[in-house]
Order: sequence, then C-alpha cells, then structure tokens
Amino acid sequence: MKRNDKITFISLLILLLFLFPNPTFGQKNIVHRISEGIYEGEWHKGKPHGKGKIIYKSGDIYEGDFVKGKREGYGVYTFPDGEKYEGYWNQNHQHGHGVYYFANKDKYDGMWYLDYQHGQGKMYYHNGDLYEGTWNQDHIQGHGVYYFANKDKYDGTWDNDCRHGQGKMYYHNGDTYEGMWVKNMRHGYGKYTYASGASYRGQWTYDKMNGHGTMITKDGTITSGEWKNDRFISPQNPEENKVGIQKPENPPVEIRQWTGTGFALKNGYIVTNYHVAGEAKTIEIFGIKGDFTKGYKAAVVGVDRVSDLALLKLSDKELSNYDTPPFAFKSSMVDVGENVYVLGYPLIQTMGKEIKLTNGIVSSRSGYEGDVTTYQISVPVQPGNSGGPMFDMKGNLVGIICAKHADAENASYAIKTSYLKNLVESVASSAILPTISTVNGKELKEQVKQIKNFVYMIKCSDTSGR
Repeated sequence: MKRNDKITFISLLILLLFLFPNPTFGQKNIVHRISEGIYEGEWHKGKPHGKGKIIYKSGDIYEGDFVKGKREGYGVYTFPDGEKYEGYWNQNHQHGHGVYYFANKDKYDGMWYLDYQHGQGKMYYHNGDLYEGTWNQDHIQGHGVYYFANKDKYDGTWDNDCRHGQGKMYYHNGDTYEGMWVKNMRHGYGKYTYASGASYRGQWTYDKMNGHGTMITKDGTITSGEWKNDRFISPQNPEENKVGIQKPENPPVEIRQWTGTGFALKNGYIVTNYHVAGEAKTIEIFGIKGDFTKGYKAAVVGVDRVSDLALLKLSDKELSNYDTPPFAFKSSMVDVGENVYVLGYPLIQTMGKEIKLTNGIVSSRSGYEGDVTTYQISVPVQPGNSGGPMFDMKGNLVGIICAKHADAENASYAIKTSYLKNLVESVASSAILPTISTVNGKELKEQVKQIKNFVYMIKCSDTSGR
C-alpha cells in the first residue's frame, strides 16, 4: 500500500470512529450507551436484540430478552425499592405469565396483560391471606377463592376487589353463609348456618337480617316472618302471636313463602329484584288487571345477580293478550332533587294488600358507600317494596326499589334503569320496554289510578308444585 493510500485509509477510519462511537464489528456483548441508560448485550442494527441487560437512569435494571430494542420474551426487571418482576414481556409490557414481588412482601404469581394483573392468578399477601382466581386490570374480578389468615374462606364472585354476587363464606368458628353479597356484605337472599346447628334463611341488607326470613334453632324452634337489624319484629301469619313455633316430633316439610313487588313491561314480561324471585321455585303474580283473587304463574327468564334484578315471564295459559303499560321507560340519569314516587306492597300481613304510594326526592346519584348502580332516595320503603317501580312526575320509569338503609331515616335505594335495559337486551329485546307515557301531564292521583294495575304483588315459595 502506498503512503498516500495509508493516510487516506487512516483518515477514513478516524472519520468512522467519530461517526460511530459504539461500533459492533460483529461483536455480540459489548457496552452501549443508549438514551435509556447503559446496555450490555447482543446488538442488531443499532438496537438491543437478543440477550442483554439495561441499567436505566432511574436505577431500574432489566436483564432478559430484547427484540428490536424492546423488552420481548422472558426477563427480570428489578426496581430500586426491591420490587421485582420475573416473567414474560411483549413490546415493553409485562404480558403473559409472571411473578411479581412487591416491596411489602406480597407476591403475585399469574397472568399479566399490558402491565396489569389480568386473568388467572394467585396473590400471596404478607399477612398470610391468599387469593386464587380471576383478575381484571389489577383488581380481583370474577370467580375466585380467598383464604384468610384467620382460617376464614370465601368461594364465590368478586367485583372490584369486593365479595359481590353469589358466594359462600366458611367462617373459622364453623359458621357458613351462602347467598348474595354486595361490597363484602351479606345483601340479598342467603342462608346462614351456625356451628351450633341453628340456621337463618332469608333476606339480608348490609350484613344484617332484614326483611322476610326464617330462623330454625338447634332444638327445632321455627321463627318465620319479618326481621329488622338482626331482630325478629313480626310473624309470617297474623295468627302467629308467639316468636317461635315448636316443631312437632315428625314435622311436615316446611314451605317457606314470601312476597315482593313487581311491575309489567310489554308482552307479559315482569320486573322485580333478584333477591325477591331469583331463587324461587314457585312464583305467582297477583293484581293483574286489579284482580287479587287469583295468582298467575310466572317463570324467571333472566337475572342480573350483581345489580339485583330478575326478569320474569307470565307462563299461565289463561293469559294471552297483554295491555301496554301507561308509563314510559327512561334510561337516562335522574337529577338530584327531582321528585319521584314509588308503588308497592310492603308488609302485607299488617299493612294489607292495597297498593301503597310513597314519595320523596332523589337524594344522591350514588347509593350505599358510593354504589354507582343505584340512587339514594328519601322515599320511605319497607320489606315488600323490593322490586317495585320508581317513577318521576311525568310517569317515566326511572328506578327499581332494592333496599333501605337500616340505620338511617329516609334513606332508601333504587337501581338505575340503565342496568335493567342491559338485562332486557341480553335475554329478550328492548322492544318490550314501554316507550310512551300516557299519564304525562296528569295529576299524581290520576297517574296512580292508571299505573297501579301494572304493579303487582309477587308471591314466592321455595318448593315447587304446591
């Protein structure tokens, strides 16, 4: 090589080193300074690709697989506070199966989706609790089993980290509860069995026996009727003037009956609460066209346990032509302060079977503990009002009564009609929802006269073929 050629080659080499300070020249594991920090590992076309390790400027460390500069495949990510993720990645996201070690000593072992705990997984809590089940975006959601450190166990449905829906709790003292839950509380229909052998089967609101229920003690004494805040207040039948009825030596099969309220849609469909009719074996509808002398059979065609709704269909062959309700279905939200009224059949043993009207205002657009599925209203309601309709002053259906606050005055709750619409569309058709209010513009007393024939007393039983 001539001298001038050597000078030219050396100059070209210096220029290349200046332009490319991190040349690879076929090397696989050398150190590169990149925008995120310092990388050591395999390299391809100017990016981390293959096995490698990054020490980020924040102090985080990732060691594992890379594809075109991104964490892809299996890798371990360690944070300065000691938290660590070991598992699979996709486009820089925790995605697939992985194990996460939290700084507080909790550990999650399960599926991930775009950096969220999502799918099936186990959470080992530092206090000794264990959850095994379904997750949705870092929240316990769906079915799962929770093992408490004190030996309690819950097996059932969850919503947003709360026991919510159908589930069974096994208490460490030997008691069990199987039934409906709302936000970690027994709420709706359920059966509580004590370790002593006694049991309560009936309605609950916010962890207390409220509504119709039957208590059977370990010696066979039956107490059946209305309960309030875990206390028995009235018998099921007027002639039962004692708290308990001694069970005979060879007792007949107990038939448990209870009542609630429901209201008509189009084409023989009826709406009520899940806790009224969702678990019933026999359902009879009284008050169709104002007739309370005959009960017509109905069957459950769809339920929403979480929202506490049940859709029924009249199944009695005697009925074929159904009148259209005079009220309209309204799915949009009601404003706070709006006047509303409720129709229903509360406490029929003592208040009679005539329909009852109560009214008030919408107090809040959210219910108990901020529940967004319900309104809080000032309308007084009692056991038996459950499943009844709530109307605005234009005769629009705007809610379904579901509960009242046991420890507060003038605080009741009504399910928003948008949740009823979801149920109707999933099991039938929105065509069964009435759309025209023929009572709009009429006085309240005139509205009630027309609407009451479409609000029914629902009688349920836990035995079939009575």
